[in-house]
Amino acid sequence: MHEKLIKLKDITKTFSTGGVEIRALNGIDLTICSGDYLAISGPSGCGKSTLLSIIGLLDLATFGSYQLMDQEISSTSFKQRCQLRNQHIGFIFQNFNLVGDLNVFQNVELPLIYRGIARGERAEQVNDVLRIVDLEDRASHFPNQLSGGQQQRVAVARALAIKPEIILADEPTGNLDSKQGSNIMDLMDKLNLAGTTICLVTHDPRYVGYAKRQVQMLDGLIVSDGVVVEEQVREVSL
Repeated sequence: MHEKLIKLKDITKTFSTGGVEIRALNGIDLTICSGDYLAISGPSGCGKSTLLSIIGLLDLATFGSYQLMDQEISSTSFKQRCQLRNQHIGFIFQNFNLVGDLNVFQNVELPLIYRGIARGERAEQVNDVLRIVDLEDRASHFPNQLSGGQQQRVAVARALAIKPEIILADEPTGNLDSKQGSNIMDLMDKLNLAGTTICLVTHDPRYVGYAKRQVQMLDGLIVSDGVVVEEQVREVSL
């Protein structure tokens, strides 16, 4: 039986805008285990990205319990949450979020600098992940010299550099054409087969089928959560 990495119980998130309270999440219960490949889908505004932000410790729930690796997040400090995020969670964003003044190598190296890893070890880890995403020959290039697909692969490499247990991907194919999107999803497949837990937010039905488990949201609620019955079979190798 796989280890439980994430356990959400009655997670509620509210925002106040102009004196009006908006409830983005309305009592979410969700467990994610080691090795899961989870796709969260639903219409725009249903709470997908808000949920991912809470899971990724970028935001806190208004109510409810969130346990990450058996640690109750509501009892942690801001500094502790930053440390947990840096140690265990890798992010892949739709808009890449690369630093334009840094080259590919430096962008991937950045989270390792935050972790205080020595220069020699950083270089080895960066080269390893650039090899995985097939960008070794682009290490000295800057983001504006890369295609959208290449920039997203840099973002994947940056997420992988810290060797996270969990990768959170928020619409990672949203700004890519269909071929580039499929390449990124095939890479996510490889990572999951190697043991990385993946939580993917997507509105694209073409990519939901890549996951082993599908969660559908509507109006801040999970309306279905189940294992894919007929999972796509793809020949992938590391």
